[in-house]
Amino acid sequence: MKSTVQAGNPQQLTLSVKLRQDASFENFLGAANKKNSEILKHALNSGELFVYLCGEQSSGKTHLLNASCNALEAQNKRVMFFSLKDIGAFDKQLFDGLESFDAVMLDDIDLLFDDADSEEALFDLYNRLRSNGKMLTVTASKPIANQTLALADLKSRLSAGLLLQLFRLTDEEKEEALKSKAKDKGLWLGDDTAAYIMKRSDRSLDELFGLLDQLDDASLSAQRRLTIPFVKSVLGW
Repeated sequence: MKSTVQAGNPQQLTLSVKLRQDASFENFLGAANKKNSEILKHALNSGELFVYLCGEQSSGKTHLLNASCNALEAQNKRVMFFSLKDIGAFDKQLFDGLESFDAVMLDDIDLLFDDADSEEALFDLYNRLRSNGKMLTVTASKPIANQTLALADLKSRLSAGLLLQLFRLTDEEKEEALKSKAKDKGLWLGDDTAAYIMKRSDRSLDELFGLLDQLDDASLSAQRRLTIPFVKSVLGW
């Protein structure tokens, strides 16, 4: 049951489609982060009401947040997912009525910090969810102790739950993630071609997966395999 599309707010409906349906705990990569992945998976089923998941870019926190959504939805739970960096200007009405969901997932929550109005909206959402026994899971770039917040009470609330900190993936793990993503798309990405893409890109997962989307479209259109010459021609390298 894809309950992410059941919100009454039209903007919530638009945002919900950004959920990555392919993300799971099983295809999460990164040996150093495996333990925290298992802790988060357990928290979904243990009644944990608040999880603060932090890490640098390309540490895998967005993947785990999406995996959490998919795991809960597989249990017929109603989940609302927000990618705050994709919202643009924040409107506190986005949080209206979210306590009707079993769980709310907020990606890149840093973007709400150090602004009194958005922090007040988050503080109110946190309290409503907790009083209704509903789960809130958020991602951020660094631990709450290292964040600058205008509202002291909010910082106190966000410090009280389960804190999980992820490490950045190694280049080898990013390359494996790229090849795994290609396989999911039905593409064969050889070691030499994957290494070539890694060498020429900035190695962030966002860019790597974006490049793979371009190559997927081009490969389908031209009916070509992902060889180094083909990658060069498509990406202009």
